[in-house]
Amino acid sequence: MLEIMIMYPADREGDLPKVFREVADGEAGLDEILDGVFRRWNVVDGTEKPASLGVRSMSVGDIVKVGEGEGEMFLFCDPVGWKEIPRALALAIHAGTTFVQRSLGLEWLLAKERPDLKGLMKGDKE
Repeated sequence: MLEIMIMYPADREGDLPKVFREVADGEAGLDEILDGVFRRWNVVDGTEKPASLGVRSMSVGDIVKVGEGEGEMFLFCDPVGWKEIPRALALAIHAGTTFVQRSLGLEWLLAKERPDLKGLMKGDKE
């Protein structure tokens, strides 16, 4: 079994950051895990997990942490697909120290909104 953490960042409307946990099949590949998370965390007919918890669907700017310890990965939901990001950047986004323009994604965030965070993309995952 593989621990999954879904991280909804704070937003400009005053919503606090949220964290949800679930477990994935440890035999599944990363793409399969992320596809499953994205499907489960989007509201289509009101019976899905976000609807039952009273939260919005997964969107650009949300983060999924896969695994624990040395093997952990933080993946940023981008307008098209996922981008692995260092832990420090994931925590900065999640804490609301920066806001992600939902339709523009990670490249916009690092180039326009918070270029000071661009350095977090280099080096290790600290």
